Amino acid sequence: MFEYYYNGESHLGCIRHFGEFQGAESTIAMLTTQSQLPEKDKGTVEFLVFDFTRVTSANLQDTDGALHRF
Repeated sequence: MFEYYYNGESHLGCIRHFGEFQGAESTIAMLTTQSQLPEKDKGTVEFLVFDFTRVTSANLQDTDGALHRF
């Protein structure tokens, strides 16, 4: 699961992952959050930070291998 925060003044987006990491979750999070931004903020993200400190489990299939679906 993930949460997203965006600061329009600094053009900074932050995606915080927590719990069990799912396959390609970071890629899905980027696509999902970009589509949910207000129209005026779409395409303005200059900096993107990923926080994985609260992830409880993950493996290579959840990360690298899962991207083969896309």
